Amino acid sequence: PKPKAMAEVHVYCIKKRGTREPDQHLARQVQHHLYLLQHVQLPARLTEFPTNELLVSNVEAIIVEPSRGAGLTNGICPPDTQLRIHVLDLHADTLPQEEVDDESQSLLYRLWQLPHQPYDGLWESLEFDGAIAYRLLDYALTTWSLAQCGLNTTLVTNNRLLLLHGPPGTGKTTLCRALAQRLAMRQSPIVPADGPTPVSWPHTDRPVFFAEINSHSLFSKWFSESGKLVSRAFDKLRELAEVATLIILIDEVESLTSARANAVHGNEPSDAVRVVNAVLTELDKLRQCPSVLVLATSNLTNAIDTALLDRADVCQYIGPPTEGAIFRILESGVQELARIGMIKPVTIDQDAAHLLSHSSVCAQELAASADFATVVQRCVGLSGRALRKLPIAALALHAQNGPLTLAQYIMALNDAADHALHNQARS
Repeated sequence: PKPKAMAEVHVYCIKKRGTREPDQHLARQVQHHLYLLQHVQLPARLTEFPTNELLVSNVEAIIVEPSRGAGLTNGICPPDTQLRIHVLDLHADTLPQEEVDDESQSLLYRLWQLPHQPYDGLWESLEFDGAIAYRLLDYALTTWSLAQCGLNTTLVTNNRLLLLHGPPGTGKTTLCRALAQRLAMRQSPIVPADGPTPVSWPHTDRPVFFAEINSHSLFSKWFSESGKLVSRAFDKLRELAEVATLIILIDEVESLTSARANAVHGNEPSDAVRVVNAVLTELDKLRQCPSVLVLATSNLTNAIDTALLDRADVCQYIGPPTEGAIFRILESGVQELARIGMIKPVTIDQDAAHLLSHSSVCAQELAASADFATVVQRCVGLSGRALRKLPIAALALHAQNGPLTLAQYIMALNDAADHALHNQARS
């Protein structure tokens, strides 16, 4: 019988700044550490290595995730798993490089080299139901890999353009930044712990850059100049793509690509039409650059020109968080506040009824979990952005000396949610 294919897991070893330990030595220690653990819940971020002094001194974190997001399982057994280990230095520049147009002095885009230190942990903080983030990662990896293999796009369409759309505050821009970071990490070479480097999807030693296009600044006060600004911005990006792998984010793309149909009725100035035409032309040119991936976000999908929508390989709706996502967002806030001593250490179960079957669970813990579930239900309709603000708002409403109990914090969180919902209704 044909042997069963081994599961493939990607392991990202994030080095501490200044470490000089050879990458292959670190990869070997990471492999040994995972073998000792025997079982790791996927995906995982490991930050404590009590039995390995070398990792403690040289490694910030070890991130473990399956090769394909659709293959998420309850755990892995490293001896039966192919480990693809990437050893990474994070670029610590907190300020981006700003590309300014020589003629107009307009800001064209901001540029970061990836993987970027401030983006570390962003992927793990995402809370979307239905494995949206991993599906987008898998799609981006596939479309990128096919482009590098020389796919004939006249036979198989591969524009390498992903569009995320939905209401404001739902995490579209954050998801794009996290996706760019993860793609850069996956793009990095695999470091063999022992033996030859295994074959994986095409990777390169070329640097990876992330460019955020400033949509609003590409509109010139001078008539007919906006289209030229767009062209000059993309000219510079194509030059960069000749020597680097490039991920481009066009945030609030509707600002640049408002529907040309409006111009027929006189609702859009002719200069705006020129901008739309320029953007579409430049996106078509980028198809000839296999090392480029374009991400775009929009709060107003109906306002986007249909020609751009047709060019998008994926149009993914990102809506407000579901109850499950709300629970995870608020619970992560509770655990972070407990970590820094603002709340007494707690355990919250998403299914309070589940706790009834455990005789060891005290009545206080059961009541707290039930009250927390009530707050979660109350927060339905709030955006992810609003939910992330609630922990500090709750502490500000009920400030006191010493850490809060969970019951006190939940009461404060409920009041903060009421304020947020009231403000949302008035806006």
